[in-house]
Amino acid sequence: MRAVLIAAALAILATTPAVAELTVKSVLERLERGDPASKSYMMGIGNGLSWANEFLYTDHKPQLFCVPEKLALTAEQDLDILKRYVHENPASADGPLKGCCCRP
Repeated sequence: MRAVLIAAALAILATTPAVAELTVKSVLERLERGDPASKSYMMGIGNGLSWANEFLYTDHKPQLFCVPEKLALTAEQDLDILKRYVHENPASADGPLKGCCCRP
């Protein structure tokens, strides 16, 4: 019985399609449709970038971006920044969301 369950689990894993990474365009389209998962995804990326920025700051390294001291970015502001960036850089829409807006 155990061998049958293991074989079934391996068969399921072998047939599960690979999921490609979300592109900026696909996330923006989902957000326009009101998809709550995409909003959470955007919030997660925004929070991750903010935490990375804080870590860099406390480690005395250059930050990824500068935010005025008394400003906390909201998910809506993150989305607005992303939309403006894609508008100014249309080729970025086909790339992955992670880091599309970071400039060296």
